[in-house]
Amino acid sequence: MSSNLRVIRRKKSSLSEVKIVLFGAPGVGKSALTVRFLTKRYIGEYDHHGDQPPYKYELMVDGEPVLFELLDTCPKTAGEMPSTKTLDWADGFLLVYSITDRDSFSYIKRLRSHMAQWRREGGPAAAATPMVLVGNKGDMIHLRQVGNEEGEILARDMECLSFREVSASEQVTEVAEAFNDLCREVNNHRRKSKQSLLDRVLGGRGGLRVYARGKSDSALPKD
Repeated sequence: MSSNLRVIRRKKSSLSEVKIVLFGAPGVGKSALTVRFLTKRYIGEYDHHGDQPPYKYELMVDGEPVLFELLDTCPKTAGEMPSTKTLDWADGFLLVYSITDRDSFSYIKRLRSHMAQWRREGGPAAAATPMVLVGNKGDMIHLRQVGNEEGEILARDMECLSFREVSASEQVTEVAEAFNDLCREVNNHRRKSKQSLLDRVLGGRGGLRVYARGKSDSALPKD
């Protein structure tokens, strides 16, 4: 190796890790959205049974490296709701329905009640977990069953960070922004939480030094 070659190693601590769970009825395109975001490629719909191991991929968001862990869930029935372990595992939620499927929109409405109870029981940490609502298959307007304004209203009711209609089959930037918005909000919440903790401790204990430790890796929850 040349003596002039400099190897710069990035410290692991500089890598933000963000765990996102995708919720939605079967067939809404959660897997297609995930692959489009991670690879910029499009895959057609395919069936899988049960939750898959999380996708892990390092991407740049606003010039900073982020390790995404994306868990693509798949309910077996229209009434199946996510477990508390899955909800607790996530840093953020991407809620997906298809604008061509009224039943998939109804599934998100049922999920709203389930998550509201989890937020109440989970306390401030659960209540602050950010969510983004996405209406997929926006290129199939001629088959629309769910209006844009309905998505906007549901997003407000669920206190989602944002709502947008996208097309996994045709759009790259719009799909990426849905994930990136969620990532930004996760990191914003972490910074606010650390600053709040620092302010409380320093305000009560004078010159005490606080070393904030980030959320550690955790294994995929098993029901």
